[in-house]
Amino acid sequence: MHKMKKVLISGGTGLIGNYLQVTLKNLGYEVNILTRNPKAPNAFYWNYQSNEIDMNCFEEVSCIIHLAGENIGDKRWTNQQKQLIIDSRVKSTQLLYNSIKNNNIAIEHFITASGLGYYGNTTTVVDETAPIGNDFLAEVCQHWENAALQFSNIGTKVTIARLGIVMSKNGGVLPKLLASTKFHINTIFGDGNQYVSWIHIKDAVQIFAWLLQNQLEGIYNLCAPNPVSYNTLYRAINQKLNIVAMSIPIPKILLQTTLGEMSTMLLTSNNCSATKITNSGYNFEFETIEKCLANLLN
Repeated sequence: MHKMKKVLISGGTGLIGNYLQVTLKNLGYEVNILTRNPKAPNAFYWNYQSNEIDMNCFEEVSCIIHLAGENIGDKRWTNQQKQLIIDSRVKSTQLLYNSIKNNNIAIEHFITASGLGYYGNTTTVVDETAPIGNDFLAEVCQHWENAALQFSNIGTKVTIARLGIVMSKNGGVLPKLLASTKFHINTIFGDGNQYVSWIHIKDAVQIFAWLLQNQLEGIYNLCAPNPVSYNTLYRAINQKLNIVAMSIPIPKILLQTTLGEMSTMLLTSNNCSATKITNSGYNFEFETIEKCLANLLN
């Protein structure tokens, strides 16, 4: 029997990375991870800030899945924080690229995360061919993707996975929304009509595995086929929890005053198409927000 391929995951200890490790191992892959705190036998040290990487991480690796990056929603976007958000994505990609290129390491496939923020504010449905937006998150995605596309210069297949809002019990946006819902309050950002292109964590992870197994190249939106507005999302949460909640809108101007530029995360619409990934043969397990919440809020 042929030896299963080995995958290297950066950001392997994050929300998606943890889950992805398990999924790939269950599919028979060997997995190495890059982390600043290597504790497990398959974990290797790296630090993009000091340009350090344990070269043993690449041994027998045929694919890299690059998920590392500073969380965009954790801290206010000061100039320093914005630079950190960009550097954590671009410089880490650059470190991987230089390490491989300068040491003549053959990697078949480079899969990188990016974000649906690439498209900026999209009220009508957009697919992967849509133009780039003109806000900070679009700029982050552009730098990140350009850094990843360098891998094609050394004969590596490149796949860009533009992630939507990942729905999970253990992190991301859902626990934040539920924090007020348990007091029977829905905190509505602006008018609440802005679209959310979301994806269940299980589908997100399965799609990364799907891209890997099927050697798919190019750009893919990672979002469920049915984006919803924040108002619809809250209605679905209330229905699932069987509660009546009072909606308290936070005016746009107040969000802009308190959060500054970071308020664009909550106020812009992300209405993205999942047609390309479904056309590749992937079947979503959670294609509606109701199915997603039924699973996560059980």
